[in-house]
This record gives sequence, structure tokens and C-alpha cells, in this order.
Amino acid sequence: MIRIGPAGSSGLGNLKGVSKCAAMDLDCMEVEFTYGVRMDLKTAKEVGTLAREKGILLSVHAHFSGIEYGPKGEKKHVRTTDKFFAPLARELVRYNPDITLISESPKPYEDAVMMKKVIQNLFGEYVLISNND
Repeated sequence: MIRIGPAGSSGLGNLKGVSKCAAMDLDCMEVEFTYGVRMDLKTAKEVGTLAREKGILLSVHAHFSGIEYGPKGEKKHVRTTDKFFAPLARELVRYNPDITLISESPKPYEDAVMMKKVIQNLFGEYVLISNND
């Protein structure tokens, strides 16, 4: 199935963005956390409930690799380590084990392998989808 929707809410906020997607007969919406995670638990629950009611699939865009900023905005992505990724991995799997993680670091393949190993060490193979399935 192909789902079509916007990358973010175009400044409307997530609740209005989900409602607009439903009104426009779209299927999904990306929740952007590109400048940090700024959504409290109450709002997250409200957005999730509304999205389920309207049949809108939510995805999340969150930079975890880290970003170096300059006076004109984003300069470059910086690498992370398992020490910093493990706490995030624990919370992600705790709240929603059906997720896709990608690496946008300067070494995306190497860091994706590191992320996969952290998940395997924390939760075992059962949470990972294999290319062989």
C-alpha cells in the first residue's frame, strides 16, 4: 500500500495537521522533531488518538545523529555513539516497537549497524525485521 501525506504540519501544529490530512483525504503525516522533541505526553496522546480516529498513519522525523548548527542554520550532521543511542532505543521500543530508524550521520551505514546492534543487545532479535523474512 502506498500512503501519501505531508512532511510535517506546515506550522499548523500536529492536531490541526492531522485534521487537515483527514479533510483532504490524505493517508499519513510526518510529525517533525527536527529542532528537538517539543511535545508533551498529553499532546502526544491527543495527536495519536485523533490520528487513529481519522485513519491517519503518523511517522516521526527526528534527528538523533546530532546536528551542528551555525548562524545560518544546519551545518552538518555529527555522529553519535551507542552510549547516547541506547536510552532512546529503550524508550522507542517501550512505546512503539513498530518503528523505522534511519541514520543521517556522516557515516550512515556504520551508524545504522551500531543502532541495530544496540537494539539487538537490549531486546534481542524479536524486535527486528530481517531482510530474509
